[in-house]
Amino acid sequence: MAKRIASINIQKAHVGEFWHNTREKDTVNSIFDKSKNEFDRTAREAISIYKKDLEEKSKKYTERTGQKLQKRATTLMNAVVNLDEHHTLQDLKKVARMLEKKLDVKVYQVAVHNDEGYIDDEGKKHINKHGHILFSGLDSEGRAVKRNKLNIHVLRELQTDVANILGMERGERGKKRKHVDIHTYKEMKKKENEALRELKQNIKLDDEKIEKYINKFDKALEKFLSFGRAKREDVITLFGKFLNYLKTEIGVLEKENEKLKEENLQLKQKVGEKNFENSELKAENLKLKEENKRLIDENLKARETIKKVKQLDSVKLAEENKELRLTIKDLQAEISSLRKQMININKKLQEKEQEKIFNKEDFHYLSKLKKEARKDTLKEIYEEFVKFKNKVEKRGHTIEI
Repeated sequence: MAKRIASINIQKAHVGEFWHNTREKDTVNSIFDKSKNEFDRTAREAISIYKKDLEEKSKKYTERTGQKLQKRATTLMNAVVNLDEHHTLQDLKKVARMLEKKLDVKVYQVAVHNDEGYIDDEGKKHINKHGHILFSGLDSEGRAVKRNKLNIHVLRELQTDVANILGMERGERGKKRKHVDIHTYKEMKKKENEALRELKQNIKLDDEKIEKYINKFDKALEKFLSFGRAKREDVITLFGKFLNYLKTEIGVLEKENEKLKEENLQLKQKVGEKNFENSELKAENLKLKEENKRLIDENLKARETIKKVKQLDSVKLAEENKELRLTIKDLQAEISSLRKQMININKKLQEKEQEKIFNKEDFHYLSKLKKEARKDTLKEIYEEFVKFKNKVEKRGHTIEI
């Protein structure tokens, strides 16, 4: 199993996951021997602890607020943790203890899954080792953990804590990662295997180079899986396009390298057969060296091209993800911010005894945009907002959004 990046992903959970973790009920994701899985409690034992703890925390909530705990409250959460081959249940329990202390919660069940993964085109099984930690969605005072404690700063700290506890490499900071379901993971691994199989068929590769390109593809896969709220099908499509580009470039480089090897071999044979004092051989030698240098330079340029394309793709996808992350709340906040700036500009102009540049119609229009911002109209309202902002700039005032 290749070395993995540390990751913890926390989501709302349901009671059925107690049974899933212990495999006391069958799962379609299992492709290895499920007897090698580990867990600290059976489903019934964990559920019993969960219900008793929930009853106590519901009382705490009522004592604190004078109200009953809402039915829609998140009372159970699941942390999915990446694991390396050597990690055990005891290692995962260390992460569980850290969560209990940091979030003031109670852990109900800890489980390590060694039976999930995917099967490549050659029928070889690849393990996706990971752990599950089911814990309370309420802290000791009955407060919602998700709303009150799982902010971006805490989530970043958790990623670092997990990496340190498990002795794994931490993922890149500032990247919003997405927990990918098993079906998306299998589909992307299938595309990777297809690309590698095509390379093997069309280009002569030794085991060392095959391993090198597997690592290259895996890094690309890891990068594509890290995109924030991009749609599953969009990520898969982009990953497929990237693999097609990459295998084309690899094919060109490998053929160029084969050509270089052949020319160098011919050069050595000629040197062995003839005397270096032969002027024609010296000229041929110089020509081959120049050609060799040219091919090496082209090889380096090709690598730089690949690097630039990857950077451009990353920037483009980051911009697309930024658009996808726009919410009604974000737009309303931007409208409010622009309104405040317009008021301040008018105020400064009044202080200078100059005529205001923003009138009632301008402010009414902003209020109208804010009221009409809904999920189904978000894109259109945002476009109108940008147009309005551009009109403001034409009046001679630059306002940052």
